[in-house]
Amino acid sequence: MKNNLLVSNTSEIQNEFRVYNRNNIDIPFRLDTTIVTQNIPNALYSTDDTLFVGLGDYGGVKLYNIENPDYVEEITWIAKGFSVKEIYWDPTDRWLLLSCGYQGVVVLELDGNMQEVDSWVLNTSYAYAARNYMGSIIVATRKGLEIITLNNNQ
Repeated sequence: MKNNLLVSNTSEIQNEFRVYNRNNIDIPFRLDTTIVTQNIPNALYSTDDTLFVGLGDYGGVKLYNIENPDYVEEITWIAKGFSVKEIYWDPTDRWLLLSCGYQGVVVLELDGNMQEVDSWVLNTSYAYAARNYMGSIIVATRKGLEIITLNNNQ
């Protein structure tokens, strides 16, 4: 994230993640920002100017604008009701894939402002990770890989 290091679960007292700046020569990992969340931040994923924070305990995903690392601003809160274990952003299709353990995989289509356009849930075995690959969603599960082929009508 723009030469910053993100670390989740940094406190036993509150749910939070921290942003450390790596640009400082004197202090290689200076703490810039601590962001408190409602639920445990299980997954952090950043791309361009957006940070996706997957929350446990059915907390969904919070999206933050990280254009200015000194001021991290919340954009939106989506997929409430899902416990997110892992996140993957596919910028080509503008799909956000959320691996949610026993809840399967949530696929969200986002617009240019990172607002939800469409969404669906893929029922899978316990989902650890998911990727979009050539029209299929490949899901790493406890039972191995599950490949879900999508068609244009879905």
